[in-house]
Amino acid sequence: EVRSAAIGGQRDPGYPRGVQYSPHFDGTGTTPGSDQTYFWYSAEGQVRRTSDNGLTSERLFETTLGQPTDTIQCLTIAPTYNANGTRTDVYAGANSGTIYRLESNDTWLKIGQCNSQIVDIKVSPNFNRPFNPRLFAILSKAPYVVELNDDTTGPSINTLRFNLGKITPTGITLHPEFETTPEIFLSTNANGIFSINLNASAPQWEKVGNEFPPFECQDLEISMGYPKNGKN
Repeated sequence: EVRSAAIGGQRDPGYPRGVQYSPHFDGTGTTPGSDQTYFWYSAEGQVRRTSDNGLTSERLFETTLGQPTDTIQCLTIAPTYNANGTRTDVYAGANSGTIYRLESNDTWLKIGQCNSQIVDIKVSPNFNRPFNPRLFAILSKAPYVVELNDDTTGPSINTLRFNLGKITPTGITLHPEFETTPEIFLSTNANGIFSINLNASAPQWEKVGNEFPPFECQDLEISMGYPKNGKN
């Protein structure tokens, strides 16, 4: 269970499913320009935010229409997040296929609807709203991979299925230098790791990593040194 000092010792149902830190997080609170903000969400879909490294927290469960959000399955924070400003540019994916963006009044705005559960969601490393507001998500059913452009004129969703077939992705991550090398990487359920380069003349998913891992892989990450070290 997730205990919160913010609501007098009451408990949110469900174990913590995941934690996402502000891009400027510093646990000591001593670095200029840093903050002590992170978000977590439980197995029951409850989202909380702490701004003081966990001493207190607040629930973030209401939509802009005054209704509870659907069950949150994943969360991502853009590099443009400003804990001392409007505190937006936080996105969440729900079991209903809904994609939300956190608004400045701490309510969730529905910006997209997919046909199945949002398994994982990531913002582009060079994310910038309104100039380059790109997110990528994987779904529990075909078309499995989508790109969402959170444009001010209205969000749009494009599928990135290409030749993925019936392979089921479990996690997604992006090349650290996505602006110049727009590569996406997927972990899968016992089918290894796949990648795609969106700059290719005919983008196709390709298996990478020499068939590793041969078993189910729930998620993956790429180190910041990847561009220098090559495809290792």
